[in-house]
Amino acid sequence: MAIKYKKGRVLVYIVDVDSGLAENSPYVIIPDDEGGNKRLLLCDLLATGVTVAVAAGDPKVLYRIGAVDKWVAGVDDSDGDHYKITPGGLLDAIPALDLNPDGSVEGSIILDEDDMISDSDKHLATQQSIKEYVGLAVGSIKDFFLSDNDDPVIANYHILYGSDTGEVGSTLTSAAMPENPDQLMFSYITVAGVPGIFNLRAGVYGLHVHLSRGIGDKPTAFYWTLSKYTIGDVETVVMASEISTAIPTVIGSFNTHATLADEYAILATDRLVLKLYANVEAGGANSEVTIYMEGTYDSHLAANLPALPTAGIPFVVAAALGTL
Repeated sequence: MAIKYKKGRVLVYIVDVDSGLAENSPYVIIPDDEGGNKRLLLCDLLATGVTVAVAAGDPKVLYRIGAVDKWVAGVDDSDGDHYKITPGGLLDAIPALDLNPDGSVEGSIILDEDDMISDSDKHLATQQSIKEYVGLAVGSIKDFFLSDNDDPVIANYHILYGSDTGEVGSTLTSAAMPENPDQLMFSYITVAGVPGIFNLRAGVYGLHVHLSRGIGDKPTAFYWTLSKYTIGDVETVVMASEISTAIPTVIGSFNTHATLADEYAILATDRLVLKLYANVEAGGANSEVTIYMEGTYDSHLAANLPALPTAGIPFVVAAALGTL
């Protein structure tokens, strides 16, 4: 039976050749490479130009077109009965598609790229690469906000909140600092249980902060470090930023960065510690630096964190604990 109908200007044929009679050969539709245009031909599966592997030990090929630059599809007995679609006429070549008996899929049409660098519109992505890409692109940036509130346990540390406090503007002023590099000005720490993750993601971390120094004070620049704080009062520096430009005598806005080259493992009970250091040069009075936070000053740290950091606890809940 043949049904013919028009779709626009394209003629579409639906062909049924299975009469159920033993004398009828099976038919397949194959590409015809003759001439400049690509056509489809209806061919007897056993006719010249189309062969079936029948020799002992050969894979059970559904069809094979004579030239080696064609495609072959079939079940490969030598590889655990995988069904493969392979260029080159050999099932043991690198397959474009390999359907494994367990239901998984492999082959050159599958790309496992966490960064989706190929940017292909013709390949399929794996579950893991999609999850990783979405985690990096959407769920990995978390802001921690600086405040003047004291940590209730650790002296001289202020709380680094997991969300905006909503409080009015606040300030802290450092001790007067003589000419010297690497002088600690301010220390911040997240509350217990925050961030509640198992790793810091590789990437760029940024600190947005507002600072000023006293009129007539020595020229001063700053940098910051991010550390993990482990139970038992152990701090381990994870990264350090570049050195800023000079802090002005009026309130200045700074955006400084640190890069973490590789993912860094931490414990779910670890806290994050942010410290700001001053490099003070010669000339003028000892330098006093003031930091401006909360209110209209959104001084905060932007960190690369996993999209789903805790087992069974959404990150938004874990982060909200920082406001308690």
